[in-house]
Parts: sequence; structure tokens; C-alpha cells
Amino acid sequence: PASTTSASPSVSADVPQLCVLNAGSISGLASEVTDDLKAKGFQTAEPANLATSSITENTIFYDSGQQKAAEEVAKALGGDASIDERPSSFTECSDGLPVIVVTR
Repeated sequence: PASTTSASPSVSADVPQLCVLNAGSISGLASEVTDDLKAKGFQTAEPANLATSSITENTIFYDSGQQKAAEEVAKALGGDASIDERPSSFTECSDGLPVIVVTR
């Protein structure tokens, strides 16, 4: 039988770990989105809340060379997340892709 620990073939190997951060007022949203992305084969960190944020829409930040990975995550989320280059002031999830969620 096939191993259940291998990543889903629909996720590229070059997608870094995702950090889902809740920047909205919906309790448990980061946890829900983390479970959803995990079920789709993405590597995810523990979900967390983003305490200080001027982010008002679902956003994925990427570092140099990660835009394709960010687009893949946006597609998995249903395509309604904006994709922006990570601001230098945004230090959370330094080794991965921050996925900031505000709404479902």
C-alpha cells in the first residue's frame, strides 16, 4: 500500500512551510485554514494570531523566488488571497510563507 506520509502530488516540493496567521476577528480561523492546507498536502506550522496588523484581506507574503509557491497556496485557498512581496518589517514566519487570513 502507498505510504500516507508522502505529500500530495499536487503540491510542489519547493513550497516552504506555511504559517497561517489570523489577522481577523473570526476565532479559530487560522486553525481551520491550517487543517485545510494540511489536508491538501502542504507543510504547516502551528497556527497563530497576528497581534499587530494593518492587513485587511487574506494575504500571502513571499520572499524572493517564492512567488510561484505563494500562487500555489492562493489557489489551494480558493484564489481569493492577494499575493505580495514580504515587507521587510514583517518578521513572522521567517523561514516559510506567511498566510494571513482575515475572512473565510
